[in-house]
Amino acid sequence: MAPSRLSLLPLNKALQLAVGASILLVLRSLSHWIVDATTLPVPPAALGLMILFALLVLLQRVPAALETIASPLLGHMNLFFIPASVGVIALGGVLVGDGAGLLVAMLVSTGVGLVFCAKLLVRLRRVDSTDGS
Repeated sequence: MAPSRLSLLPLNKALQLAVGASILLVLRSLSHWIVDATTLPVPPAALGLMILFALLVLLQRVPAALETIASPLLGHMNLFFIPASVGVIALGGVLVGDGAGLLVAMLVSTGVGLVFCAKLLVRLRRVDSTDGS
């Protein structure tokens, strides 16, 4: 019998996908619960990302299960911008009234982020060069 051209995912990878997806769903549910319980003025998705970031910093590595699930998601990151684009179109009236303020806020926050990343890069390169590696 010839091997099938379409093979199933190896069991290990399938389990890693399931565990990684479960971790992300638990973080999503936890962040929604926290926002609902405390009425924090933070989007649950942003809070979930902050919790994930804190966990990854504490672990000082990315678990294999999260890496397995994140790779395909990051490969299709452009699809995550579709809801934002639809929101911009649906809320066009808000842009007319508050467009200038939104533009200033976007430019300032982008500038602050770029300056922060540049300073962080300089500092990390300085630390890396003193390691002697």
